[in-house]
Amino acid sequence: MRLAFLIDKFQTFQIIAGLVLEASARKHDCSVFCTFSPTGQVESLLKGRSVNFFYHDNRNSIIKKLAESRKEYDAVLGINLFNSSLAIMYENDNPQNYAFEYCWNEIYNQRNDFNSAATLFCNSGQTLEMINSLCNFNNTAFVGSPWFEFLSKFRQNDATKNRITVLAPHNSMYSHFGGKGLRKRVEKLMLNLREFCDDRQLMLSLKTRQKYSQDYRGIVSFDEIVTDDDILNHVTLYASSRAVLHFCSSAINELSNLNVPFIAAAPDYQKRLHPGTRHESGIGLIHQKYYSGDIFDDVHCAELHSNDITDRSLLFNKLDSLISGDKDWDTFLATHFLGDHQGSSARVMDIIEKRHVELNKDTADV
Repeated sequence: MRLAFLIDKFQTFQIIAGLVLEASARKHDCSVFCTFSPTGQVESLLKGRSVNFFYHDNRNSIIKKLAESRKEYDAVLGINLFNSSLAIMYENDNPQNYAFEYCWNEIYNQRNDFNSAATLFCNSGQTLEMINSLCNFNNTAFVGSPWFEFLSKFRQNDATKNRITVLAPHNSMYSHFGGKGLRKRVEKLMLNLREFCDDRQLMLSLKTRQKYSQDYRGIVSFDEIVTDDDILNHVTLYASSRAVLHFCSSAINELSNLNVPFIAAAPDYQKRLHPGTRHESGIGLIHQKYYSGDIFDDVHCAELHSNDITDRSLLFNKLDSLISGDKDWDTFLATHFLGDHQGSSARVMDIIEKRHVELNKDTADV
């Protein structure tokens, strides 16, 4: 089969990485359409594999290029199913288009006016249920998550974890909730984290993103700052962390499947993002499942309310509890990210190959 994989930036390659490896091992002709050159970690990961890359720094140009050559491929495997910029790829009657849930994007962006013969593979039993409850698109499937399967390969033993990592708040946090006032509290939180790490001889790392406008250098002395300029930089950063603090980031998908405990800061803010938009219903379900309630067991996951993010004593107590307590990640994952993820890339490829044979048989019979 000739397969086209459609993504965009470096960090989204992890969604399809396991699928590309599985498909190329089965000797399928694989082409990746993206906005980056396959250098560095991508090149190392695919060493010895025959995988074609078509890249351009403009995502729309990549989408257009694949759309123009769509007939050359037996199937397209991509992300961001409900994104309107991808309508030319997904909103049609081709049953050999497949999308893979990325972070919370499909939960945020689902819509009832979406007509497509594509199949959406969900990441867990929970997100499958959420998406099915939010919209009338019913071409959903769940056979485990190739993304979660890929992440699990990078888990580390606690003995090798030597840092606390903080994720910079999304720009939307500042734009919605107080600008300078919130910035001062975030700076105080990061200074408290610096003290915690110094006391316990741990490194303090900052994970930011190229598109974020806030700069924390000069305020806090970080041992390292990592951004999204290769596929695995942030994955290996998380995997080597004793704990991660984030502002209700979808990174909890990665952290949980890397078996790294985490603190969600200001979940009360997350619930109030994008009121009155089509994203609000999805945000509500995500908040209910992942940023409130039973998930905060103070063993695998804890919370800091927005009013508490500068409370040094509370922060220290929660971090000490997370990095010292015994963990049962199997039960945690089953409760919050349900599914048998090992072998999922192979199961997805089995489905695509079987459908390809069936469709070609129908064509031959005609």
